[in-house]
Amino acid sequence: MKKYFLIPILISLLVACDPEEHRTPKPDGLLPKNEMVQLMIDFYVLEAKVKEVRVGRDSANALYHQLEPLIYKKHQVDSTLYKQSMDYYLGEPETMEALYAAIVDSLSLQERLVNEKEKKQKQELKKVDRKK
Repeated sequence: MKKYFLIPILISLLVACDPEEHRTPKPDGLLPKNEMVQLMIDFYVLEAKVKEVRVGRDSANALYHQLEPLIYKKHQVDSTLYKQSMDYYLGEPETMEALYAAIVDSLSLQERLVNEKEKKQKQELKKVDRKK
């Protein structure tokens, strides 16, 4: 999870040097911030799951690209609009930083909930083993 904290900093540095005249214009149908956060979370989770499969880099990339359309379908968004919205938000460093802060908070909460669930499962297994 620590790597997620570096992303907003890197984006801010890259975009801060970009003059305003080179920024992407606001696209028609710009995805709302909360929807962008949910999409980006799903992409990060997908990436993490693909890494857990422990296959070669080429196979992992192929698997990721095969599963990527499922996220677009889940959110009823096409990839072009997502990419246009991402380009626009990348040109807005303060907004992008806020988006990544929300993503990090959400992923941290999800991680904490999973860890708590695993801890409870382990405790239950220990109870079962003691009863034997």
